Amino acid sequence: MSELQQINSQLKKGISLSFNEIEISIENLLSSQIEEKEKIDFLLSLSKKRETIEEIFSFAQIFLKKANPFPIKDLPKPSIDVCGTGGDNVNLFNISTTSMFVVAAAGAKVIKHGNRKITSSSGSADVLEELGIPPQIPEKCLQACLEESNLAFLFAPAYHPCFAKIAPIRQKIAKKGQTSIFNFLGPLLNPAKPEYQLIGVKEKERMGQFLNLLQKLGRKGSWVVCGETEEGKIIDELSLMGTSYIQTSKKGTKEKFLFSPNDFNLKKARLKQLQGGEAKENAKILLKILTGEDKGMKKEMIILNAGAMIACCELANNLEEGIGLAKEFIENGKALQCLKKLQKTIQKYI
Repeated sequence: MSELQQINSQLKKGISLSFNEIEISIENLLSSQIEEKEKIDFLLSLSKKRETIEEIFSFAQIFLKKANPFPIKDLPKPSIDVCGTGGDNVNLFNISTTSMFVVAAAGAKVIKHGNRKITSSSGSADVLEELGIPPQIPEKCLQACLEESNLAFLFAPAYHPCFAKIAPIRQKIAKKGQTSIFNFLGPLLNPAKPEYQLIGVKEKERMGQFLNLLQKLGRKGSWVVCGETEEGKIIDELSLMGTSYIQTSKKGTKEKFLFSPNDFNLKKARLKQLQGGEAKENAKILLKILTGEDKGMKKEMIILNAGAMIACCELANNLEEGIGLAKEFIENGKALQCLKKLQKTIQKYI
């Protein structure tokens, strides 16, 4: 019996892993000598047991140590990452990727850590590539991107090369309609370690865990959010379809609140109105929102979620003010300008 099988048998008994056992597990997951089936069984057993905050944090610590360093030592402020855990299987368009341009227009330095599609139809890297922004931005270009457009994209496999060995396993788990600890880890592994972070989660009961994890990772301020569809299914975004939930942490002070779209004079949507498709379609949706062509529910969804992100990094005093700013920066064209500046800057280096 291999080390991974021994640890897996422990998981099946509901016993959590020690830091040392997690180190051994990671080495086995990265090893070409271990069969894929063993790796998949391990990850599914860990998921079935339910990963503890200590296990998730230990995995994050180890993978951050293995990561390639972020080349910019002194981050401009305020810096923020915005993303979701994925895995909610409702096929929404790329909301955080669209929102990043609105948040950049508000003055935040958005350092988005993302990947190609794994549990969705279109990952952030796929959509940005359709817009002429390559996944792997040269290091010498990153500083210029942040200075000129307030934006930088960090392609996860470039900073975490060991993840290439895990991607095929994740895809097979996703095809089973299941998720693994890597859905939780993705949003926690930004090598730039931004000041602020907003994470969307697909499990309401995990919100407090993620807030604690972001605190442990040193974020100055963090928001963890989720929402409901009209049928009550949880999504990893704030929602126009039903109730949304937010937990925040700033300087050690935590708050919780919930709201419905009507509380902010936003129209209620149906799931069908917010769904997207493959990367090409989602890139067109993004452009229609930023150019003002789309004045419907997808635009409203970005106003809501980008508003939360603006408030998270303290460029608005509260969510309501953030929503107002997000609407303004879409309608006055400043969000579109950020996209154009990013495209122009990258063209100089490629």
